[in-house]
Amino acid sequence: MKKLLFVAGCFLPLAALQAAPADRGDQTTGADPAKLEHFETSVRPLLANKCYACHTESKLGGLRLDSRATILRGGSSGPAVRPGNPKGSILIQAVTHTHDRLKMPPTGGKLSEKEIAALRAWVRDGAVWPDEDIQPAATESSKYTITPEQRAFWSFQRVSKPALPKVADAAWARTATDRFILAKLEDSGLEPAPPADKRSLIRRATLDLTGLPPAPEHVEAFVADDAPDAFEKVVDRLLASPRYGERWGRYWLDLARYSDGKIGTRVDQPYPNAFRYRDWVIQAFNDDLPYDEFVRAQLAADLLEPAERQRHLPALGFLAFTPRGDDRVDVTTRTFLGLTVGCAQCHDHKYDPIPTKDFYSLQGVFTSSVYHEYPLAPDDEVKAYQDAQKAITAKKAAIKKFIDEQSKQIREIFFHQSAEYFVAAWKVISKTERDVAAPGVAAAAVRAGLEPEVLERCIQYIIGGKEHQYLDEWDAMIARGGSLEEAQTLAAKVQQIVVDIDREKKEIEDRNYVKLGGAKGVADEKTRQYTNLEFLDLKKWYFWRDLASEPHTRSGFKFDGGVFYYGSKEGMEIDRFLSGAWRQHLVRLRSELEELEAASPEPFPFIHGYKDADKIADLQVHIRGEKDNLGELAPRRFLHILSDGQPERFEQGSGRLELANRMVAPGNPLTARVMVNRVWRNHFGRGFVETPGNFGRLGERPTHPKLLDYLAAEFVAGGWSVKALHREIMLSSVYRLSVAHIAANFDKDPANKLLWRFHLQQRLDAESMRDSILAVAGSLDESVGGPPKPFTDDNLRRGVYGTVSRTQTDRTMTLFDFPDPNATSQRRAVTVGPMLRLYFMNSSFIIGQSKALARRLATDAGDDDRARIRRAYALLYARPPSESEIKMGLEFVRTNADPWPKYAQALLASSEFSSVN
Repeated sequence: MKKLLFVAGCFLPLAALQAAPADRGDQTTGADPAKLEHFETSVRPLLANKCYACHTESKLGGLRLDSRATILRGGSSGPAVRPGNPKGSILIQAVTHTHDRLKMPPTGGKLSEKEIAALRAWVRDGAVWPDEDIQPAATESSKYTITPEQRAFWSFQRVSKPALPKVADAAWARTATDRFILAKLEDSGLEPAPPADKRSLIRRATLDLTGLPPAPEHVEAFVADDAPDAFEKVVDRLLASPRYGERWGRYWLDLARYSDGKIGTRVDQPYPNAFRYRDWVIQAFNDDLPYDEFVRAQLAADLLEPAERQRHLPALGFLAFTPRGDDRVDVTTRTFLGLTVGCAQCHDHKYDPIPTKDFYSLQGVFTSSVYHEYPLAPDDEVKAYQDAQKAITAKKAAIKKFIDEQSKQIREIFFHQSAEYFVAAWKVISKTERDVAAPGVAAAAVRAGLEPEVLERCIQYIIGGKEHQYLDEWDAMIARGGSLEEAQTLAAKVQQIVVDIDREKKEIEDRNYVKLGGAKGVADEKTRQYTNLEFLDLKKWYFWRDLASEPHTRSGFKFDGGVFYYGSKEGMEIDRFLSGAWRQHLVRLRSELEELEAASPEPFPFIHGYKDADKIADLQVHIRGEKDNLGELAPRRFLHILSDGQPERFEQGSGRLELANRMVAPGNPLTARVMVNRVWRNHFGRGFVETPGNFGRLGERPTHPKLLDYLAAEFVAGGWSVKALHREIMLSSVYRLSVAHIAANFDKDPANKLLWRFHLQQRLDAESMRDSILAVAGSLDESVGGPPKPFTDDNLRRGVYGTVSRTQTDRTMTLFDFPDPNATSQRRAVTVGPMLRLYFMNSSFIIGQSKALARRLATDAGDDDRARIRRAYALLYARPPSESEIKMGLEFVRTNADPWPKYAQALLASSEFSSVN
């Protein structure tokens, strides 16, 4: 057990683990490759699409945005960017509409939050820009030529299986993998660390393959098994477990930017059957589906032979679950090929031999495909449900329209009475700010002929905090004890401001209505997101919201409803203001809706997928990424750099199946290498290539190129079996190394790039952390598949089955570096800091599972305190406690009230439980 410090009823680690310094390898520029990649994929295309029309040769405002020098020099308003200071950068102020004059872009609408976040991150990271003396790979031209030097780059060379190297210590090398590792160690004068002990090894392997700690009985059986193939049996058992697919399927879902909904303005638009893709991925890993079939299915399952088509249709979720915008070329090429083809959308790739035309050749494949839902029910059931939902939707729309119309009328009445409400509120407040209870308010309202509930809301609003300046004068008057005449004068002034703001808001809404194309556009989320809408000034909006908006929650901020709001929200219904025919009409509409909902069939299951579009067409190159600035035609075909000579045109429909076949063709040098590198990285914490989504010039060079090629060749020759690849890696001596520190080795290879010891993994990822806590507490629900559930304390299923939201990612999962599902995640960050420790101290989930673990210890070990401590260490750490640890535990439980849940919480919070060594 690590050294612990007892704080506030819980043990905490005395010191955090130290991370080895990152090594960037051979780079073409001094900047961090990840930051350059962010610039090329997220910032440069954005500048080209949104800014270059006005801020290149035209230099509107004296500003050019096509080089770092011109951006820093700025225009008539000063420097556009202050590196490291987004808040102080005019560019960020302009795109966020917080600048007092500049609101950019002037047409096309405000940038999306994702686009603004990309610009902020770029400025915060120093506004990196590729060295301007580096020449592009070629010019934007149909005469693009790939040079022999470019083709000679290591990752574009075909995979050839190298001969096994000779080593001095042949006895150490259990597998071919070991010979490659040992040869490099011996050449560098390094010696391997000693092997890990059996308890550490089985814990490492079990967490690796299942994301769960080993059961104590499995640990003891392995420790007692002296057979030469003891560890081989462990690996085979773990690979056969259904838990394996859950663990390794989650790795793939990171790449596929999986989520259970599409990003919206407030909440996700649901993908009700997204889980079918997630479950297909998990099952594919459990079944050891050959990786080439795995690739084909995700790109073109609908185009496979009938039997395979039916089996693999859910795999089309890889393409179906796109975030806002079209990222299919970028995600597909990064994931399967390790190439950043998306960087060629606006210009020929600056580093790799990928012309813009190649990007649009692939984009044509995807624009010739359309989203499609494949029903999993008979046609008559599908039609009955769709007809019923159409009627329900129409009825809900009618109810909403009626309530909204009445709500607006009532709101306007209150707006024109706001002076009366403010004066009545002043009378109550001026007597005593502390006594604003309902009886006093009701009496004041009756005397003034006003609504008591509205007056009470008005009083609470006046005495509360505000995010605008429109009531500053009013608040100052109350603070100094102003007169009734002053109150009446200022109340009239406030009323005029309210009426003027509401009129301005209506005028903006009328103009937006026209821009959106009427009611249909207003109701469509995508149309709203991509239309250049106008917005009320932010401070005016805050005042209007406080008076009139419906209750809502946005970005964690909960608004309880405006002073004058009455509508459809519970507790604020408009019904009390309706009478006669109006009330009867609303009652009738609601009754009809209830009847329709009661008669509706249950939703039918379906698969989110893709199919070829009715119109198949090649795209023209979009010059500088501008859709209205078209260049030459880009026939649908594969990348030039991965083809011998001119790539053949895709002629079979959209070309998705032909694209998939080219991806996994024997001559493709990248697909097998990329997948082998991913598997190796997930086992060792570091890949041969430590930029798993970029095998191009800007990516890092492989530490063991011959071993990478050997494993890639074996991977293909062995039928693309991922499980066979696991066995080759895990049965090696290098996988079984300890994390022991050897000073002489450290001096020569401090980053452990040559693998003389096993990398210490500082912390389990979010899902494995959560799952491991549930497992040791005896709470884990091992049910498989099906619809997701939110990450609440009573959700005891594995993390892979939790709801993934694009709009609001679960905060706890984000704390533990769960990836943003709006973009493909090639590797996860690992943060170790005080917020994580505070989580273990204060989280209701941790406290609840600590109690569950305490109950399990009592059930498993009875009343014997020593036995409970031993059982705890076996469950959490796969080892027995030392005598000093037993003594420390006994002292704690004997000197604290209700000690066992606190003791269990301390053990769960220890770094030994959360690390893999």
